Amino acid sequence: MKQDLGYLPLFSAKMAFALLGACETGQLSADAEEYAIDALKHYNSDWKWFPEPLPGLGHLDDFIYLLSAMWVCQEGQFPRLTAAELELLPKRLNSFFRRRAKALLEVPSEAIEIEEESTPAAEEKTQEKTKQKNSKDNKRSARMKNKSNSAQPPSPKRPSDLSKAEGASISFQ
Repeated sequence: MKQDLGYLPLFSAKMAFALLGACETGQLSADAEEYAIDALKHYNSDWKWFPEPLPGLGHLDDFIYLLSAMWVCQEGQFPRLTAAELELLPKRLNSFFRRRAKALLEVPSEAIEIEEESTPAAEEKTQEKTKQKNSKDNKRSARMKNKSNSAQPPSPKRPSDLSKAEGASISFQ
């Protein structure tokens, strides 16, 4: 099935194909790759700045975004695409995004803490830390009890008490 694509959609597909190849091979810097991936996400998404059916403008947002990504990534090669490659481009993009999401969700092995074997020295350290924590907690609770027992909140002063204590007079007009 041959697709009749106009100039903008065809060049957008060529740029998407080139950027996808650059991202898959890992030949881009981290920043350039993120920009290229954002452009590819926009190209592959259903949300557009200008709707696709809009004559003359429908593919303009894809074209501009992908062209800027090509400039940022310094990717100057526009591959020749066959009809089969054009048909497989959306599937290839979806597959790339699924692999990328799966890789981002995996927990790196460095992030997993390996439990130490139970040795007497390790158990002593754990017990010592627990004792220190308990003693700090006990000291804190004792201070709080002392504060609550010794300090009673002052009673609110009435205006008549203020005038006697400070030698000021209050007058109402």
